[in-house]
Amino acid sequence: MKQLSEQQIIDNWNKLIKLIDDTFVDTDDNERHTKLREMYDYFEDRMSVAPASGKAAYHN
Repeated sequence: MKQLSEQQIIDNWNKLIKLIDDTFVDTDDNERHTKLREMYDYFEDRMSVAPASGKAAYHN
């Protein structure tokens, strides 16, 4: 499994947040940007450090 430095994890997270901010815009009838940011802010710790799967075979 590839090991990332703390700075690489932070940089990757910031890229994801920037992508969300640049791609989605709230409108009067659609709050997609706000909802996505709330979800990603809530799961930030888990998503940035947890592996994609708990099964080692998936990380080959």
